[in-house]
Amino acid sequence: MKSSEFAIRAGFVSCLLAGLGQFATDYWLVRHYPGYRWMAESVSYLGQVDSPVKREVAIWGVVFAVLMAMFGWGFYRAFAGEGRWATFATGMILLYALGEGAGSGLLPVDPGRGLNAPSHLLHNLFSICGDAGLMILPLILLKVFPRNNHPAFFRWSWFTTVCGLSLAVLFALTKTFPQESGILYYRGVWQRLYILIYHLYLIAVAFRMLR
Repeated sequence: MKSSEFAIRAGFVSCLLAGLGQFATDYWLVRHYPGYRWMAESVSYLGQVDSPVKREVAIWGVVFAVLMAMFGWGFYRAFAGEGRWATFATGMILLYALGEGAGSGLLPVDPGRGLNAPSHLLHNLFSICGDAGLMILPLILLKVFPRNNHPAFFRWSWFTTVCGLSLAVLFALTKTFPQESGILYYRGVWQRLYILIYHLYLIAVAFRMLR
């Protein structure tokens, strides 16, 4: 087997494991965190400083980062011939791996101290960078897979961008204007839907790698 073929297959498997693992671990962690309200609290709160599953969150963060990095490696080996846009897309995948994987997992939030806690500030910084990479990725892939040659995937990229950004804005509003009821109460729901939409998109990209 050629090294490029191995990288592509490894990247494909890694993307699937990262996507499935993201929701499988979330389900497990929620069940082992008494009092955690998954519909109203963000994923970050699973790894906060006083969380009973903080260590597990950190371990999964590192594993997730490695899996996404392998996916990025496979993506680059598959589409490097497409030019600089494929290179930029690989960078966004790696940024997401670092920000939402290692960074967010190893740097717990501290709701009690807020921004006064260095780890809380760094957690938010890494999370913002990781989310930015994920949001920008579909827009870059519009260049890698242009409309004339890939009409269905082109539409999916725009669908992911519009829906993903809408849910991300809604999630951000739950932080700015927290409520005890109503649409802005469901912070955890909007965040998890946002993650789901983008991970389905990443899996679609992984299948394109195999072709």
